[in-house]
Amino acid sequence: MSTNIRLGKYKIGQTFTLHAQGYKQNEIARIVGCIEGNASKHLRSKPCLGIKIKPLGRTNVTSSHTERNIVILAATGKYSIREIQRELAKRLSKDSIHRVLMQRPNMKFREKFTRIPLTRCHKTGRLNFAKGHITRREKNWKKVVASDKKQSI
Repeated sequence: MSTNIRLGKYKIGQTFTLHAQGYKQNEIARIVGCIEGNASKHLRSKPCLGIKIKPLGRTNVTSSHTERNIVILAATGKYSIREIQRELAKRLSKDSIHRVLMQRPNMKFREKFTRIPLTRCHKTGRLNFAKGHITRREKNWKKVVASDKKQSI
């Protein structure tokens, strides 16, 4: 078998024809007489001979409608991936949902906000504490040492 060689038009056409007939990349490489990387490179490139080929890689398990529903649910910020998985009518893995979200350029990953919001009582308490401690006398400030270096013990 030849090593990494440049394929001629005939062998490139043979590669596309064999792929259209359902042959795997390693079988195509063996028949054409090249390494598997060469066959793969040509199959991934645009077909120069106008032959329609089947797409390489995994097939989509989600329809455009399902993907739209996933994005809508995720955009609210109220659902985790597991919760989106439970909400959908179609059963999808969490990896499939994550893949759909990561393919969207405008979606950014962030943790779901899970903390309980502060009550009015908590907010006023924190504000009163801050107001009480914001003004320090000059005598207290003399005890404060400001440094930009790490304190060593």
